[in-house]
Amino acid sequence: MNSSDAEIRVLSHASMLARFGKTSVLIDPWLLGSCYWRSWWNFPEPVFDAAELSRVDAVIISHLHWDHWHGPTIKRLLRDRPFIVADEPNTRSRDDLRRIGVRDVTALKHGKTMQIAPGFSVTMYQFGLMTADTAIVLNMGPHKVLNANDAKIAGLPLRALLKRHGHFDFALRSHSSANARACFRVQGQTSEHDDALHYARSFKLFMDAVRPRYAVPFASNHCYLHRDTDKFNDIAVNPLRLRSQLAQFGGLEASELLVMAPGASWHSAHGFTPGDTRAFENPQEYLAAYRERVSPRLAATYAAENRTVIGSAVMQRLAAHLKRVPRWRRRLARVPLLGIEIHWPDGRRRFFEARVDTTAVREVDESAANAWNARMRWPAAVFLDVVMKTMYAQGLISKRAEFVARDGPALSALIRGYGLLGDVEAGLYPLRAAYAWRTLRCYTRRWRELFVYAQAAWHIFVRRLPGYQVEELVLRASRAH
Repeated sequence: MNSSDAEIRVLSHASMLARFGKTSVLIDPWLLGSCYWRSWWNFPEPVFDAAELSRVDAVIISHLHWDHWHGPTIKRLLRDRPFIVADEPNTRSRDDLRRIGVRDVTALKHGKTMQIAPGFSVTMYQFGLMTADTAIVLNMGPHKVLNANDAKIAGLPLRALLKRHGHFDFALRSHSSANARACFRVQGQTSEHDDALHYARSFKLFMDAVRPRYAVPFASNHCYLHRDTDKFNDIAVNPLRLRSQLAQFGGLEASELLVMAPGASWHSAHGFTPGDTRAFENPQEYLAAYRERVSPRLAATYAAENRTVIGSAVMQRLAAHLKRVPRWRRRLARVPLLGIEIHWPDGRRRFFEARVDTTAVREVDESAANAWNARMRWPAAVFLDVVMKTMYAQGLISKRAEFVARDGPALSALIRGYGLLGDVEAGLYPLRAAYAWRTLRCYTRRWRELFVYAQAAWHIFVRRLPGYQVEELVLRASRAH
């Protein structure tokens, strides 16, 4: 490439390679196998050159979710590369990178620009309460890319970003559900927790605010091949389905929707090279063949999961996590207990209840469990990892858990109680001065977010609107005035 040539290339679900001249960066590498306990798989399969990746000048991680921060990919292909992560109160991303052998890790402050090479820079914008996602701005000579991936940046923070960076050639953003709301239900009800067109509306609202030349559906191209989760393929939105949904809203105002499957690229001198979109065109056919190709790995997983042993150490660690939450906070949650049903592939089940008030965890029989108003159902192998590795949020994202309740208030209480464990994972508890100081330091740069949270709190607690509607309202307020 010439010294002024720019290129971006999509490698997988949320991974992209950006090159300017002879300098390249890799963003959010998940390129090998599956993640979330064999639940998530790249769709379509990744397209990359391992030798090329071994020479990248930096690896940028947007946030600590395994479809963006993929340990097996990092350990096998990228451990000796320099890494750039977001500077946020929770230091786990950089700590875990060092734990698996990455020696060069830079934490980049919100809104701070880092020069990768002359004419090539990266700026990161964190967004999200407690556990932030990050929008990444790449400047490559005259070309600008906004990789928002999963970051729901909106309102005043998004307006400030656009004012600072101006017009973008490309904007990339997620367009399908990755959360666990589809796993929450009230017995006897079939109500949806999301509006089916919410993600298309959000994608449009974001792109109409940013107004890039090209809008790329990104960071949502995964599928479910584990037998526990393959039902969720029906709610996934691939880019071609998104295009038809956007047409219902009149399309994008100022941008061209560009579908970039793995292997697709854009080069400043040569234009676009398309990727293979047949998986998007015939998803059921592709999924059937895909499942067959990985069936030996799935079979080995099912066998291994059946051998999982849940011993006293798991329950002791769960109790220890609850003890990290201050007593006043546990009382404020108004959750008496967390009912936990653990199951194995061969049909075995065990039942545990974790008292939120006393932090005691004990096994109970099925008759006692039948008195619970709500319960979490976990595969034994997933629950073991979730507790022992303090990965409560990752467990929900896997969609391999199910939260079931007799009524809405009981379901809300169960989610609130589990949220306390998520706060432990995020590093909020136990309360420490160092964490408080890092939070204060971060939010002196991220102060605009506080206005978004105040706006969201009004809609949620006063107007009683669901979260997905609040996201759309905040996005509507992102347009430049």
